[in-house]
Amino acid sequence: FGSRATGSSRIHGHQIHEEFLRQQIDSRLLVAPPQDVQCYDLPWSNPESLAASPLFQPGDTVIFETVRGERALSFARHLRERGINVCFLECDLYPESQLADLATSLICTSNRLAEELRRRHPQALITMIPDPVEALLDPADLPLRARNETRGLRIAWMGQAAHWSTLAPLREIFREPEFKDFEFTTLSNHSQADLLWSSETALSLLRSSDLLVVPVDNSPQALAKSANRVVQGMALGSVVLAGDLPAYQEVIESGTNGYLCRTPDDWRQALRAVRDVANGTRARHVLGQIEVVHAGFACGARDLQRQVVGRRAQHRELATERGPKRGRVADIEAQVDSRDGRDAPFDFASIPASASAERSAS
Repeated sequence: FGSRATGSSRIHGHQIHEEFLRQQIDSRLLVAPPQDVQCYDLPWSNPESLAASPLFQPGDTVIFETVRGERALSFARHLRERGINVCFLECDLYPESQLADLATSLICTSNRLAEELRRRHPQALITMIPDPVEALLDPADLPLRARNETRGLRIAWMGQAAHWSTLAPLREIFREPEFKDFEFTTLSNHSQADLLWSSETALSLLRSSDLLVVPVDNSPQALAKSANRVVQGMALGSVVLAGDLPAYQEVIESGTNGYLCRTPDDWRQALRAVRDVANGTRARHVLGQIEVVHAGFACGARDLQRQVVGRRAQHRELATERGPKRGRVADIEAQVDSRDGRDAPFDFASIPASASAERSAS
C-alpha cells in the first residue's frame, strides 16, 4: 500500500489491516512508505526470493494497491505459481496494468470504474466496494448542524492540487454580490490553499462547515471516481453541492439530500436554495444525508493517527507572505493542534440493524 497520506491507501489498506488485527485475523503490511512518499513499485531488488519464503503459504492472500511496476509483476507472478491468492486493488482509473490480469481478484471503488476494468480485463473477477466513511456524527447531533442562518454560511472545498483548477468557476460565483458573504475555505496540498491537507484537518473542516462543494471535470478519470468526499461530507453534516459524476448520482438525489450541479446556474440555484432556512431546506438535506450514510456507507471508520505536523509547519512557512491566518482557518488549525491526533472510535452499534444486516450480507 501507499502511505496514510493517500486516501485510498489509508481507507482500503491501513484501516482494513487494523480492523483485521482487531478481529484477530493474521494481517501484515509488507510495504507502506513514509508520509507523502509515492511508491509505484516494490522496493526489493529480488522479489522472487521473498515470494519463495515460508512467510507465504498456499491459500494466503496478498493485496496490491498503488504498486504496478516490474518488480510487483514478478512478485505477483511467483506468488500465483505457489498457489497464493493475489488481490489487486484499483481506486482510480490508471493506465492499464498487467497486474490486473495476474490477480486472482480485482477490487475497485465505483461502478463506472468497474465497467472500465471489465472492458480492459474481461476475464478478471471484479468486485466493487464503495469507500467507507472515516468519521460519523451521532444521528442525534446532525439536526444541530443545520444552522438557522441565511448569511455568512461556511463553505468548504477539499482536494488535491491537481484538481485546483476545478475551483475557478466557483470562485467567480463567490465574487458576485449575491454570494460575497459566504465564508469559503480550501484544504489541499496546493500552495495557495487556506489549510494544508491532512485527514484530521479535513474532518475538522467538515464538522464546522455548512456546505461542502465538490466541483469536477469531465475527464475519464473524474468520471470513474468514487463517492468518497461526497459521502464523508454527508456523514459529518455538511450539505453537499457536487458536480454530476456517476458515483455522486448514486448517493445524491438532487434537491432532496444535496445538489448535483452541471452549470454555473445550477451552482447559483443550489446556493440560493440552501440559504432558505424558512422552509427547513438545510435541515431536511442533513437528515436525508445521514439516512444514505447509514444505509450502506458507514462501514469501517476508525481512529486516524496524526502524521502531518512537519508538513503543516512547511505549509505555514510557504504561506507567510499571505499574512497571519485569522478567523475560521486559525480556529480549525488550533483545534487539530490541540487534539491528540485521533477522532473518536466509530461506534458500529450506532448503525441501524437493517443497515448492519445488509452490509454483513454483502
